Amino acid sequence: MIRPFKIPIKIYEKELFIFNGPTEEELLKYIKAKGYSFKEKDTTQADVELLFTCQGFYFASEHTTNKNKSPLRGIWLRGYDKKNLAHVRTLMHESVHAAIDLLRYTGHELNEGSEEAYAYLAEYLYFEAKEKLEK
Repeated sequence: MIRPFKIPIKIYEKELFIFNGPTEEELLKYIKAKGYSFKEKDTTQADVELLFTCQGFYFASEHTTNKNKSPLRGIWLRGYDKKNLAHVRTLMHESVHAAIDLLRYTGHELNEGSEEAYAYLAEYLYFEAKEKLEK
C-alpha cells in the first residue's frame, strides 16, 4: 500500500506529495483511485514508461471529474538513500521542478522580481522532503 507523505505549502494553500519507492503500477493506481489522471493531454504511453526509467520525477495530475480542483502534485522517487548522492541530487532537482510549477500555477512567472520566491520554495520543498525521508 502506498503511503505518500504530504508537504503543506500554506502560503499558496497547496500541497506536495512525496512518493518514495512505489512501482509504476502502484503509483498509477493510487492516482486513479484519488480521481486524477496521470497523463496530460500531450503525454503518450511511451512518455509515461520513460519516466519510470528515471531515478525520480515531478508530476501534476489533473482531476478527471472536477476541473476546478487543484492538481495532485507529487515527486516520485525510485527509492531514497541519504548516502547515495544521486538520490539526494534527484530530490533537489525534482524540488526545483515542483517549485517552478507551483509558482507558475499561482501566477508568479519566473523573472528578476520573483526569483527569490522560487529559490525559497525549492529550498523549503527539498529540506522538508529530505527531513521526512531520512527519519
